[in-house]
Amino acid sequence: MCDSVDEVTQAVLAKNDSLAAGLREELALRGVSVVNLLSSPGSGKTELLGRVLARAVERGLPVAALTADLATENDAHRLARSGAPVKQLLTDGLCHLEARQLRGHVESWLPEGTSLLFVENVGNLVCPASYDLGESLRIVLMAVTEGE
Repeated sequence: MCDSVDEVTQAVLAKNDSLAAGLREELALRGVSVVNLLSSPGSGKTELLGRVLARAVERGLPVAALTADLATENDAHRLARSGAPVKQLLTDGLCHLEARQLRGHVESWLPEGTSLLFVENVGNLVCPASYDLGESLRIVLMAVTEGE
C-alpha cells in the first residue's frame, strides 16, 4: 500500500510510462511518428499546427492530428480546414492527456498509412509535462503575450 501522495503519483506515472513505451514501439513498427505539441493557452499552437498540416497535405504527406480540449471541439474544426484527418479528444475536465487515451484513439481512428501524427495537447504547461504519451518528439511552444 502507498504511504504518501508522492508514492501514489509515482505509481500512476510509472503505469502511464509503461503504456507509453508500448505504444511508442507499436507505432514505430507501423511507421508512425508522433509529435506532442504543448503550450499555454493562446500561444499559437493551433495556428502553427493548422499551417503545418495544410502544407503537409499540399505536399501529399500522410499526416493526421488529434486535438485535446477540456470541453470544446473548436480547435478540431479549425484544424480540419487543413484537409488533414483530424479527431477531437475531449478530456471531460482532465487537465492533461495520458497514454491510455492516446492509445484508444490511435486504435479506433488513426487513418491507415498515416506516417506523422500530431497531438495538440491540452492548453496548459502544468499537467501535460509529466505525462509521456508515447510520442517520438515533444515540442513546447512559448509566447510572450504582454510586454516588450
